[in-house]
Amino acid sequence: MAKLPDDVLAHFVDREEFCHPEWPAISQKIEAGIPEEQKTEIWREAVLTWLDRVQKKLGPTYTIFETRHFFLVANPTGKPVRDYFAFVERTRQLLHEVLQNAAWKGGYGKHVVLLFDEQKDYYQYLAPFYGDGDHPASGGVFLRGGGYRHIAIPFDRESFLTTFAHEYTHNCLCHLAIPRWLNEALAMRFERMMVSSNALIVDHEVLEKHEKQWNADTIQEFWKGESWSKADESFNLSYQLSRILLGKIEEVIRPPKERLRSFILEAHYRDAGEVSSLKHLQVGLGDLVTDFLGNGEWTPNPDQWKASK
Repeated sequence: MAKLPDDVLAHFVDREEFCHPEWPAISQKIEAGIPEEQKTEIWREAVLTWLDRVQKKLGPTYTIFETRHFFLVANPTGKPVRDYFAFVERTRQLLHEVLQNAAWKGGYGKHVVLLFDEQKDYYQYLAPFYGDGDHPASGGVFLRGGGYRHIAIPFDRESFLTTFAHEYTHNCLCHLAIPRWLNEALAMRFERMMVSSNALIVDHEVLEKHEKQWNADTIQEFWKGESWSKADESFNLSYQLSRILLGKIEEVIRPPKERLRSFILEAHYRDAGEVSSLKHLQVGLGDLVTDFLGNGEWTPNPDQWKASK
């Protein structure tokens, strides 16, 4: 096994008692000082050095597992870990088959999943990735901050598979400048594909909540991706609206798979995907909302976003 140079090891630092490597600095040292034929092995050692320190912090019941494309840090007690190995690999295969050239192919290292038994450990690990203030409760998260993209999940037997499918979808889309609403909609779409779940029933009560929530100002928060950051009703309604809009694209517009992938590839957060939608789906995003909520000022307005800064 390759030995990490001392100047690389110096960047494995602890924050909130967990190891949070300084990945940009580590990457720079590896790129500048390691021959190309050794980089895969060095990156593997770097990741295992990090995961070994996380595992030691979590305690002796935790183990580092490895599959073809993943590292999984988990306490195997009472968990069907072999079933989980098969599921994560199957999820990866299906997502790449469906997304094709829209899926991130990855770099030198494997995907990483951290599975926490204790909520306190989970939130302590997440703390360095978030600023001060209130944040919505989390049942799992894809973390791109810091430099080595990975997934962290607080273990729940009933929801682990669904949560992993959701967060791994974000992992597969992380190289795109995709708007938040479409990113979340696709993650919910693939979690339903991998794990059967109840359909979203838009009854009078649900519609009434959306009619109350969305107006000319709050819809811009949705398109801009800000409504998910609020620890209130807009958080859940944003997920629902995203799911409804993608459903309209798939079930009403029904574009060929190639056009849908092109829409996903070119949809940009700076206009919520409006240009890509007009180009590949021949429909404006505001028209999709109109079909759900009726007439209103629903079209993404990036000029308003700039003015509100």
